[in-house]
Amino acid sequence: MLRKIDSDTKLTLLHSPGQGRYFQDRHASTWLPLALAAGTGIMPVFDNLIYHGANLLAQDPLTGNTIFHTLARVSVSSPASAVNSLNHILASAEVHRWWLKSRIRLKARDLNEALLRVQNYDGYSPMSYAVCIGAIEYAAAILKMTNIYCFPQWHVGPEQFTLYEISELDPAVKSNPRTASVLEGYSFLVPVNNLSLGSIPAVKTIIVHKVAAYRVWTLAWFLYHVTVMSSFTACVHLRVNHIQDDVNSVNNITMWNNVTLTSSVFPGRLFMETFVIAAAVLYAAQEVADVIVLLRRRYWRSRDFSCRWPMFWLTLQFDVYRLFLFVFSASVLSATLSVRLIQSPFHDILYATASVSGWAFLLFFTRTFRNMAFFTLVMQRMVVRELTYFTLAFLTLLLGFGLAMHGLYSGLGVDGPAQVGTPARTFFSMFRVVVGLEELDIADEASTPWFVRFLFFLFVLFSNIMLLNMLIAAMNNTYNEIAPLRDVIWLQLRLKAVLLIERRLPCWLRPKHGLVRSNRDHRDMWFLGSSEVLPGHPLTGCSDV
Repeated sequence: MLRKIDSDTKLTLLHSPGQGRYFQDRHASTWLPLALAAGTGIMPVFDNLIYHGANLLAQDPLTGNTIFHTLARVSVSSPASAVNSLNHILASAEVHRWWLKSRIRLKARDLNEALLRVQNYDGYSPMSYAVCIGAIEYAAAILKMTNIYCFPQWHVGPEQFTLYEISELDPAVKSNPRTASVLEGYSFLVPVNNLSLGSIPAVKTIIVHKVAAYRVWTLAWFLYHVTVMSSFTACVHLRVNHIQDDVNSVNNITMWNNVTLTSSVFPGRLFMETFVIAAAVLYAAQEVADVIVLLRRRYWRSRDFSCRWPMFWLTLQFDVYRLFLFVFSASVLSATLSVRLIQSPFHDILYATASVSGWAFLLFFTRTFRNMAFFTLVMQRMVVRELTYFTLAFLTLLLGFGLAMHGLYSGLGVDGPAQVGTPARTFFSMFRVVVGLEELDIADEASTPWFVRFLFFLFVLFSNIMLLNMLIAAMNNTYNEIAPLRDVIWLQLRLKAVLLIERRLPCWLRPKHGLVRSNRDHRDMWFLGSSEVLPGHPLTGCSDV
């Protein structure tokens, strides 16, 4: 059909987006015919479209995505098919004929660079777009291709030295502040079961350099936070009790000695209080400033609607340790206001919350240690998943059996056992029975002792035997799932810690790594060298490729 129509109509048809819900639901990244052919893996149709004049760099009118952004979307569900289609496109004879006829080759040094460095309307190249949506295999394949981000320099025997262009990888040298870097997407969007990007020498080298550069800052923050928490603990335990003057009291001498002892350390306590409040204000200001900066970058305002949720999650850059820090600062400031201004009786609860969250934040610094970082991650996973499911199931059983047990003794009134006097006390007593802190031997006091024993037998059977063993089995499964990925997970955790510290430093204090060069558009490009051993070389003693 394309042979029988004029050239203008042909070009219009070749670059017209598909209409209808079918294309919008299944091919959300772009609906152009060339992208649909590449995304579905029908490469003969793709070559035929190129032969008849389809533009390889045509962008979707809504999102600005090219066919390579579409392949990134396909790679989320079928990575092997997307990578095969990418390799076919770059090796296709029709694509090379299009390249020789195109004017793009006058501006770009290489075909691969011309095709895979094009950005969509949000400012994301196919590689950074793939990382943000979780297509890690596709992003890794692009990073490994020569003359795009990877520029081999020399190799001697099994060793090769390569320069990697890291302007899109490292947030410290990122040229576009409105887009997320590859390392940010790798840290906050990539699940732990898909961390193959960390095995690429460029990514691993950047992380190693960053960890070494921020080692002193990490130690300084650790010592600072330990000092803050020690001062806070001392302030809580040295609070002056408001004692009424009672000269006729028997304990007046003892009370006066206590007040004198506390007052003798009052100047030091006042200094520690001021230091803790200033630290809480600093922590809160850093969190608020960090959120404002991330919101100003507008990651979530993507023209590609299918990417808005991951971009919004990347905007939050949520970390449980940041939550601990924010709870600590908010609790300290709220407790100070409640004591000084409002005279609220809830300041003890706020002090306790601040103490728990502040000391728990010290687990953040375990990310610098391999075994401790893995242990805390497994603990965090178990709390979020297995322990949450167990708690919901256990509370459901406790609610049902607790109300039933309370109802069996409600007819006795005040003469009934104290352990089941109220529903709340019944729940607490049955919980203590489960953990072995109490014995509920009250069956004989009920009107139907046999039924009470039967009901209690069912509760112990479901809660102690079944639920607890299911919890242990689920936790064991989580540990076995994460254990083989210990080294790669540690790499990601260290990167998260470094990025959190880096965002809290001014730009002039952030170390930058590599060599800077200017391209034809006078834009700075940062290159980082990486030395690696080639697999399969005879001198390495390994025959695996």
